[in-house]
Amino acid sequence: MKDVAYCFNPYCLYPDNSKQQTKCQNCGFPLIIAQQYRACKLLASGRFGRTFLGRDISQSRFCIIKQFFPKTEEGILLNSRKAKQLFHSEAKRLQQLGHHAQIPQLYDHLEQDSYHYIVQEWINGENLATELYSKGTFSEREIRKLLKSLLPVLHYLQEASVIHRDIKPENIIRRRPNATNQESPELVLVDFGAAKLASLSEIEQTGTIIGSPGYAAPEQVYGKPTFASDIYSLGVTCLHLLTGVSPFDLYTPLENKLLWRDYLKNAPISDSLAAILDGMTAFDLRQRYSSPQQVLSALGVLSPLPSTLTLKKDFTPENKSVIKLSSGKGAIYSLDFSGDGNFLASGGGGEWGRLIGKDNCVRLWRVGNWQTHSKLTQHAAPITAVQFTPDSRFLISGSRDKTIKVWNLQTQQLDKTLKGHRSEITSLQVSSHGDVILTGSTGGEIILWSLQTGQLLDRLTLEQGAIYALSLSPDGEYFALGGSDLKVQVWELQTFKPLFSLTGHTDIVSSLNFSPNGKYLASGSGDWDCSIKLWDLATQKRLQTIRGHKWAVNSLQFSPDGQYLASGSSDKTVQVVSLFREKRLRRCWSRHQAPVNTVVFSPNGSCLASGSEDETIRLWMLNSSQELSYQGEASINLAL
Repeated sequence: MKDVAYCFNPYCLYPDNSKQQTKCQNCGFPLIIAQQYRACKLLASGRFGRTFLGRDISQSRFCIIKQFFPKTEEGILLNSRKAKQLFHSEAKRLQQLGHHAQIPQLYDHLEQDSYHYIVQEWINGENLATELYSKGTFSEREIRKLLKSLLPVLHYLQEASVIHRDIKPENIIRRRPNATNQESPELVLVDFGAAKLASLSEIEQTGTIIGSPGYAAPEQVYGKPTFASDIYSLGVTCLHLLTGVSPFDLYTPLENKLLWRDYLKNAPISDSLAAILDGMTAFDLRQRYSSPQQVLSALGVLSPLPSTLTLKKDFTPENKSVIKLSSGKGAIYSLDFSGDGNFLASGGGGEWGRLIGKDNCVRLWRVGNWQTHSKLTQHAAPITAVQFTPDSRFLISGSRDKTIKVWNLQTQQLDKTLKGHRSEITSLQVSSHGDVILTGSTGGEIILWSLQTGQLLDRLTLEQGAIYALSLSPDGEYFALGGSDLKVQVWELQTFKPLFSLTGHTDIVSSLNFSPNGKYLASGSGDWDCSIKLWDLATQKRLQTIRGHKWAVNSLQFSPDGQYLASGSSDKTVQVVSLFREKRLRRCWSRHQAPVNTVVFSPNGSCLASGSEDETIRLWMLNSSQELSYQGEASINLAL
């Protein structure tokens, strides 16, 4: 990308200059504003000003510079006091919105040489209009992913009392990943400045239409936009991306609606998504979704907009490094921390349950007050899997009694029971969006459920036999499964179609876990292999083989920062290793007296919990420097 200087004077006939110059060689106009920003290339020019790709000299970074000089159709510049006031008011709003990861950050706003400027973050990527032209129409999976990504942004705008007014493929950019933004959301909504600055025209000239023709909602065309207007524009954007047809061509005046189904080009979509898009693009406001939450709920996302929560309790066991208590109430098969860090759930039991003094129940432990816990007792056999929903409102449990139960944590009552498996449930995963549950069984069955309705959405039965491990990718798009065929298989969740297999284990695949960034997958194997393998999903190659356990690896989990991997084994040990260091750090603890079935990190990564067939839960403390030094352990008494 050329780093040159472009003249800010709108009337300069020869605006190109070398970057060493401070004034235009043609007209003498300053080439640097605020002694910091230089224009490199003119990107767009319109009625309200011009947009440049610029350079922030002090920070050595590219930026977007918007030069604002609204004018009438006759070319007369509007330079009223009200214009300046609105400009600076708008800039303050942009500054607030700019702290959202999917909205360009505002760097500066200023006035120089009678022109107003907004300087914003440059998003390095390709807009969806260009992507549509180069790659073709979008699939249903891509549209669902787009909606799940951008609807929370619309909610954020609504909370800030901002209507974008110009959502279209050109104003959605897919960010290119680099070393500094690999964890950032892909899709970014841009051009907020133009949308809000256009409000100036409502004062200077009544009757001006704001927004892009074809994408603007009917009420917006008449100058009365609402928050639902942005929902309409996003819906029309999806229709354009699905069909490849302009909104103008989708509209039929005889029926006064968008006839888009005829243009799907042999790529039909589900009735559920079609109904959602119809609800987003209804001309009548009374029939259109009024909020992003309603659309997300229709998509099956129960908690799209969770608050940022921190761990509230101290895990250090009251000045005691070791507390050894045991109750003999049943083996521990599964553990999970709630996302808010307030609870630890455990699932377990015994084959004969209460007949031999074992409780087939889910226990809900309050973190920091370990003697206070609740028992959820509706399962008829040992509980093999427990997992909280992302919003910590529900707990899901799977059992050898072939059922899945959804527990309401506010009331601690059973919300619903899901039935459909013909064999014992071995594994369970809740999507990161909180909309679906994925379960596997000893009979090779994999079932996808709607968490909201309890409906069975899809079923898959594999000839390979038992499913021992499942893991859902952080974005909810893929899942990995492991079983008795010695392979790690990766499937697409939306279509239930296989993508690829990873081979290398010499025994059953007994445990799986995706890394927090979704780039890596860890797999553990049975007694004859007892190794852990780390896979790069982009290349489908094995990065590392980790050895150290002597028997089957029953459970794996990445630390929240993705730098460490914990494992529990039938050899009675818990192991934590560093993954991306030249010299690997390893810690192995052997306090359990029977096979370790499950391990799970606390949300802040300061604690690792393990559950065993010795009927204890143990807490392993990591120090603040994360060097895997052992700080203490607590063995939890399961008896009241």
